[in-house]
Amino acid sequence: MKKNILIAVLALIIVGGGGFVAGERLGEKNAKPEATTDTTTEATTQALLVEATEKVTEEAAAPETANPVVVTEKFIVATEKAIEAEAPKLTEKATEATTKANKTDKTAETTKNSAEKISREKAKSIALSHAGLKEADVRGLEIELDNEKGILMYEVSFESGKYEYDYDIDAYTGAIKFSEKDFDD
Repeated sequence: MKKNILIAVLALIIVGGGGFVAGERLGEKNAKPEATTDTTTEATTQALLVEATEKVTEEAAAPETANPVVVTEKFIVATEKAIEAEAPKLTEKATEATTKANKTDKTAETTKNSAEKISREKAKSIALSHAGLKEADVRGLEIELDNEKGILMYEVSFESGKYEYDYDIDAYTGAIKFSEKDFDD
């Protein structure tokens, strides 16, 4: 009976306050930006909590630690120690992820700034190819250059048969950012 109560108390601590205390402690020591938290870091933290819970559960089985307050205190201490042991690794992983993300963003920005825009003809060709049509098969072809949320886009629209086609194509990369085919009544 006492063992079941202890397990229930530990479960409540993990779901409630134990995870909060551990997360709070990790945040204070590492002060990493939220954006760099990834599934690896979360999995590592969860594994540490599970390991600490197992250790405390083993210790809690001893008669002298059957007091739930003692079990809670031991759990918190064990969790803090486990996180402190892993904190440098977690900080290093977060720093590496941030550095990698920043390099990727700068590389993409440099490439975009130094690259030439694709031609209107190329944008038209991309849209028609995607639709599986030839220029002779379409009517009302319009191509406009527009800035959408800081990204220069070719807006290509045309009709074929009973359908209307709309495309947004990145003016630097030629990537289709939006495409739509609507039935035209």
